This record gives sequence, C-alpha cells and structure tokens, in this order.
Amino acid sequence: MKLKFHFIVLIFFLLYTKNISAQIDPTLFLKEDRFAEVSEIKSVKFTTVINYKGVTQDLSCDIYQPAGDVSKNRPCILWIHGGGFRSDSKRTQSYIVNYSKDFAKRGFVCISIDYRLRDGVDMPSKAEEFPALQDAARDANTALDWIRANAKSYNIDPTCLFIAGGSAGGRTAITVTEFNGKDVSAIYSPENQYKNKTWNKKGIIAAGILWGGLESEFRSWTYPYLTAKSIPAVMIHGELDKSIPVQNSKDLAQAMSAAGISNELHIIPELGHTPTGPKTDPTIEKWLADFFVKEWKNTLSKKK
Repeated sequence: MKLKFHFIVLIFFLLYTKNISAQIDPTLFLKEDRFAEVSEIKSVKFTTVINYKGVTQDLSCDIYQPAGDVSKNRPCILWIHGGGFRSDSKRTQSYIVNYSKDFAKRGFVCISIDYRLRDGVDMPSKAEEFPALQDAARDANTALDWIRANAKSYNIDPTCLFIAGGSAGGRTAITVTEFNGKDVSAIYSPENQYKNKTWNKKGIIAAGILWGGLESEFRSWTYPYLTAKSIPAVMIHGELDKSIPVQNSKDLAQAMSAAGISNELHIIPELGHTPTGPKTDPTIEKWLADFFVKEWKNTLSKKK
C-alpha cells in the first residue's frame, strides 16, 4: 500500500515538474549573458532547391545554442542575412553571427540560413530583384518548416518562433511573415512540393526588420495581406540610409498601424545602412529583445 502511494506521488511530481518546465518566463530572455558560452553546429542541410539557373543546390544553416541550457522548450530566432540577394553574400555575415551568439546567450536558439542568391548582373533593377526576394522568402519558409519538424532535436518550442534579418534579409523576413496567399509563381524544389500551398505561419510570434523596408517594387507580396491578424514587427533603420531609404520602414510602420498590427519603428540618428558596431549593437539587440518578449507575453496571455 505504501509503495503504491509513493508511486502515485511520483507520478504527480513528474507531471507537475513537466508543466513547470513548459511555463518559461519570457522576461528571463531580456537578460544579457544568461549563459556564458554558445555551442555551434555548422552547415546543417535543411532542404534542396533549384536555383534561377536551373541548377539543383543544397541549402544549409548554422545553429547557435546556449551552452549548458537544460530547457526543453526554448524560443528560436530564424536569422536571414543581407547582401542584396547577390551571390557573394553569406549566412556568416558578421552582424548575423554576432547577434545569433548574443541572443543564444540570452537563451534563444538561433538559426542562420542559406537562401537562393543571384548574380548582380542578372538584377540590374529593383524589378529584377523581386524574383530573388520571392525565392529567398520561399527558402526561409522552408527553413521554418524544417525547424518545426526538428524542434525536439534542438529543444525548440515550435510555438515560440521569431524571424529577423537585415537589409535583403529584413525584406525577406517581412515578406515571409506577411505573405498570406498561395505561392503559384515558380519552381520551388525538385519535387515542387510547395507550389499552390499557403505558407505555414504557425508558431511565429514576431519579426525583426533591420534596415530592410520594402521598396514599392517589393510590396505586392506584403502590403495586400496586412490585416489585424498579421504578425507583429519591429523595424530598425539608420536615418541616413542611402541603400534602402528610411522612408521604406516608415511606410511599412504606417501601413501596419493602419491595419491594426502591433509594431515599433526605431530610427538611429545620423547613421546609414547597416548601422552596426560597438555603439549601436547593444541598443539594437535591446530593441529586438524587448519587442520579442513583449509580443511573446501577449501571445501567452491570449492562450489563458
């Protein structure tokens, strides 16, 4: 009888601790350097695609995790590098790596991805860049599907996903989060398995758009789909940006506000494109962390 009683107590204890471990306090992730070290897993393949030249290629990602973290339900940030969609850009872009490591130290799992790129000579205008943006958004969407499918392997909570990117990566991030139509326009993979399917937004809480506001040529996959149910976004932009005018982010913030979407716009005075560095990075990371945690808390409150 005593053994049976102890067994019942043990079961209740295990259930209780399981529930407690699942209830992570989002405000913990506002603290910098919660974890001293970051573990890195390099070059993990997440899909195979066909590029604009008809060549099959593998796309990979790098995974940054807080070393020593025992949580089974960690939030995840998908990071998308910039570079104008051009073939000389990489997922190892310096600020993408730095932010991935810094957010991993806060407790996030950070995943920096490849996406299909094009030769600059084949994109002489913004209009020619738009198909590259579409491919990048498709690839980022596939990466999100891969994260959901492999969440347990990396102790990721698939209901707590964020997406962030800079420049071309920022344009891609906002396109991924707000496009809500059926993708009918191009060959996506060797099996063409995503054509005519609506993209999966499940689990995405918020987006971070760094110096990546959309020009008019890029807005057809975003602006028509903005509704009050769209994914919140924080936009950060240099005031003197000559590559992607700050007005693009102002326009996006205004459009999101008009649609009733939670958003923030932070303009960094007197700085241009990619305003990263020792003086600005801590502020940029704080803006991102504050917004992500705020929207995470809002999401949790709606589930109660």
